[in-house]
Amino acid sequence: MIIPGVRLLERYLQRTKNPGDDAGIQTMRTEIYTDLHARFQHLMTNKTCVVATVLDATYKLRFFDSNEKANARQILLEVALKEIRTRRSKTARVTSATHVESERSFSSASDICEDKRSSLAPHKLEQLLFLKKNLSVVNFNY
Repeated sequence: MIIPGVRLLERYLQRTKNPGDDAGIQTMRTEIYTDLHARFQHLMTNKTCVVATVLDATYKLRFFDSNEKANARQILLEVALKEIRTRRSKTARVTSATHVESERSFSSASDICEDKRSSLAPHKLEQLLFLKKNLSVVNFNY
């Protein structure tokens, strides 16, 4: 992870002086720290890096200061809400199922062939179904 690595380097470079370090080493440490901080500070607001660090169980919010923790929580909340909205909108825009003509015919056939008429021969059921569907088309003028 990028943010934890950068934070660990920054903490290491900010440690107190070692007794054997001369002024050149201290200057080099300071320069490396300022350059590292300047180059990687934008990562603390990068949504991808922040979410990846926060969601990693090893790191969570450990490498953020108090202001950055609030920002990281806000970024994570925005990402989660965006995901919820996109999933909800996909299901909300689904076209409702319509009945196909064959399904309507089966429904009509089940209306005709009730318990009392269950012994109808198949060809008689077909005739009754044909009449039920087509008499309404010709306005019952037969």
